[in-house]
Amino acid sequence: DLTMVRPLAALPINGRYRSIDFILSNLVNSGVINVAVVTQNNYHSLMGHLGSGKHWNLARKRYGLTLFPPFSNLSSSGSDSRIDILYGVLNYLKRSTQDYVLLCESNVITNKTFNDLFAKHLDSHADMTVVYKEVDGNEQSGVEAYILTDEEGNVTDIERGENISGATKKYYGTVLINKQVLINIIEHSKVRGKKGYLTNLIQRNIGRLNIKTYYLDGYARMISSINDYYNACMEILNKEVRDELFNLVTPIYTKDK
Repeated sequence: DLTMVRPLAALPINGRYRSIDFILSNLVNSGVINVAVVTQNNYHSLMGHLGSGKHWNLARKRYGLTLFPPFSNLSSSGSDSRIDILYGVLNYLKRSTQDYVLLCESNVITNKTFNDLFAKHLDSHADMTVVYKEVDGNEQSGVEAYILTDEEGNVTDIERGENISGATKKYYGTVLINKQVLINIIEHSKVRGKKGYLTNLIQRNIGRLNIKTYYLDGYARMISSINDYYNACMEILNKEVRDELFNLVTPIYTKDK
């Protein structure tokens, strides 16, 4: 009901913020200056909130914030069409001068920079690095994605399901990937007509690419259900959580009015 008239990215958090404010602020606080936001439906409230991106210091003559409206050829069947979405922005990816891409979901409430993630990605010579968080069975809600790894932190499999026995490494919505590798995956998936974002991105490339993992420490809540949203709102009432989310060192930016 909460997302019938707005995208998940525009969901109100703690009164004055929207869900997308956290990931945008994390990107900006990490020094990222080229950000694209791709929408799928009910995007008007999100567009109005983001505007030119000036509240996140992304209103720039070069790079800055780019907003992509929905593409008319996307499937409305409710299936995972994020590979189609990425194919729609393929020219944007090819024109960018950056060598690495952070693929981020807009439903993760956390305050973390990506500097350590990037350093680990470079040190390990990985093709992609997948962010996960350790969870227990009580935190499982809905159909989640879980990362399986070996002792060296290499991804060996990814499973989707509800209450998967023994699965504790929950995929937390962020993948750092070499740009040319991402372009190859998108084009290869489109040519073969393969659907499924995580399936194409990770599962089909296990054994072919060097896929590493990165542990997300500290407070983080991925909102995938009404229960997740409720729990996040209640947890923010905890002063320790508020102090971690909202601080002067890495502030969470939002629209002023």
